[in-house]
Amino acid sequence: MDFYLKTATQRPRTLFITAAILAVGAVADLPLALNNQSSTLLVPLLIGVVVVSVVVMWLAYRGWLMLGGILLSTTIFIAVALSSDAESMLYGPVGTAFIFPILIAGLVLGANAVLIFGTLGIATIIITTLSSNLVWTSSTSLITAILVLSTMLLWLTISLLQSNLNEADRQRQSAETAEAQSRASALSLQEMLRNLEQRNAEITQLYETVNNLEIPVIPLMDGIIVVPLVGHLDTQRMERLADHVLKTIHQERVRIILIDITAVPVFDTAVAQRLASLTTAVQLLGAKVILTGIRVETAITITSLGITFDSISTFSRLQQGIEVVLMGNTARN
Repeated sequence: MDFYLKTATQRPRTLFITAAILAVGAVADLPLALNNQSSTLLVPLLIGVVVVSVVVMWLAYRGWLMLGGILLSTTIFIAVALSSDAESMLYGPVGTAFIFPILIAGLVLGANAVLIFGTLGIATIIITTLSSNLVWTSSTSLITAILVLSTMLLWLTISLLQSNLNEADRQRQSAETAEAQSRASALSLQEMLRNLEQRNAEITQLYETVNNLEIPVIPLMDGIIVVPLVGHLDTQRMERLADHVLKTIHQERVRIILIDITAVPVFDTAVAQRLASLTTAVQLLGAKVILTGIRVETAITITSLGITFDSISTFSRLQQGIEVVLMGNTARN
């Protein structure tokens, strides 16, 4: 029931203003009605219109559009029907005043209310003619025709307005839905971006960890470190190896570095040249290089390339290099 009595639209303002204008007009007509001694119905009618208008304004303010619209339209309709006699209604312009409640009903209640109050106005003209035994004249026909045309035009106009408003509401709802979906998509994309950034940070950290693990520098004694190389030594790995080893030599004041290549599966021309460059750089920093893990195929590759390691000590096993270092360190002490 509340759905039919209390409607949340923008039309309560129209209902409130119309009721206020009707109340002001009724109050303004009261002095004229009081001076007319022959009219005993006009004064109570105007007072009733004022009271109903105030009630309708209160209903409009509260948002009770349906009840207020029905009450106001019905009040105006009754006021028009009772404010004049039958001859004035049928033969004069008073009958066309039914257009006002029809218009108000259409503006406040919708297109269907136009048909209802228009039909009531036409029926009132016909019933008044039959009950008063008056002759149907061209004036009566004109008034009826005006009511019929006005009703149809108002119904068509308000129907179009309602259709346009409904379409505008649908477009607005579609736009709001699209905006909500867009916001949801944006939030989803932001969440995906945050996840990707987090995964990228984790991958970067893992990559750095792997880099540190794949180029280990093991302190053997004070000033002596062991660098075991594992896996394929490409250009990037050798660059990181050289950078890491040279920084360690400089920072830790390393005197002897043992480079073990036992776990390097492929010792080709590129690896031999990069390793020779690394040993030269280490010697330039004042450290001694011991190369261990020399296999038969490794020695053949180095010999065929013409690369010499005359200035460094080489051994086939890491254990031999460590023993030599320990013995030399013991003898020196």
